[in-house]
Amino acid sequence: MPLIVGLLCVLLGFVCYTDIRYRIIGNKTVLAVGVLAAALGYTTLGNITVVPALYILVIGFLLSVFNIMGAGDSKLLAALSLSLSRDGTLFFLFITSLAGLPIALIILCVRLAALGKSQSTRKKSVPYGVAIGLGYLATVVLLRVSV
Repeated sequence: MPLIVGLLCVLLGFVCYTDIRYRIIGNKTVLAVGVLAAALGYTTLGNITVVPALYILVIGFLLSVFNIMGAGDSKLLAALSLSLSRDGTLFFLFITSLAGLPIALIILCVRLAALGKSQSTRKKSVPYGVAIGLGYLATVVLLRVSV
């Protein structure tokens, strides 16, 4: 299990990098995270909680259709939720939203500082993969998911 958690940490670090740098969370990375999260969920919980992940995917899809949330963010949330119980998933979503607040404020300050300078459309989004990674790691630590 420590190997799975270590690999998840490395992948979440990569997600943070690509999301900050390119504002993209790749499908292959999300797939790898999902496989590792499912393995972690099976070894710690004895099962894989699929229903919360499906809810996250459906709601995330609707949010991405209306350009409220990126599709990669919702896929990453769903993949990571495979390792948590239903209550753990709710806690994870709550902690992730708390982690996203300072990130959004930092982005807002950077945009205000760069007011008047040209910015690409891609850079107008918030790299929420960082908040998702931090929220997941905080959830694992706070809920003391046995590893």
